[in-house]
Amino acid sequence: MTLTAIIVEGGLFAPDLIEDLELRPDQVDGQRAQDFGPAAGTRLSDTIQNAFSLAQGLWTKFESRRLAAGDAATTVTRSAWALPFLQNALDFTDLPFQRAAQVVGGQNFPISHLAADASGAVPVHIVAFDRELDARGSDRWSPQALVQEYLNRSDALWGIVTNGRRLRLLRDTTRVTRPTYLEVDLEGIVAGGFYAEFAVLWRLLHRSRFPAEAGDAHTCLLEGWYQKGIEAGGRVREQLRVGVEKALELLGQGFI
Repeated sequence: MTLTAIIVEGGLFAPDLIEDLELRPDQVDGQRAQDFGPAAGTRLSDTIQNAFSLAQGLWTKFESRRLAAGDAATTVTRSAWALPFLQNALDFTDLPFQRAAQVVGGQNFPISHLAADASGAVPVHIVAFDRELDARGSDRWSPQALVQEYLNRSDALWGIVTNGRRLRLLRDTTRVTRPTYLEVDLEGIVAGGFYAEFAVLWRLLHRSRFPAEAGDAHTCLLEGWYQKGIEAGGRVREQLRVGVEKALELLGQGFI
């Protein structure tokens, strides 16, 4: 695999998913034009190319604005780049701003946007371009930790956090010791003109990959890919177990 701008951490997906989306997309679930909704059109390659050109145009305008952003870095990141990119390139047309924090179990979660106004809606948290996703700063949680904790406590299963330069896809998880996410280097892909990486990004993170509402969470494409990764990991572990048992049997026979 030649892609370097898309990284899977903690086994969120099977290692070969990204490679298949790059080289063999027709072998991956949900990669027909109709699987992306009516807005995708009939020629998927044209739709992806148009989305890439749109993203590059948005980034160019954003670059000039962010140099003079000053204290308005969050506003500029959201209004000039992240929201237009998500809405127009990835079809997240349902991203209302959340003026009040989401409350779960008595805890406040100041998530900036939710994809649709419904129970279990996908959280999409957008922070300033100069904010690191893992940095806590003066807040209780870092941007990533905020979304991860919200997913772990709410009915939402999948979520996004981004500073406009990098975007991470997160899932509800019980793991606390090892980060689990998919990270996309948005700046590297769009500013660098890496179309192959963008095509994989688009196939992975288009709105149609996510649950439309809470009831769809366990049947959406992202969840299907996640479960296949778990199954593939289980088969690998079983093969390793059998291999170790055979090796021990041979070693025991040698001693006899």
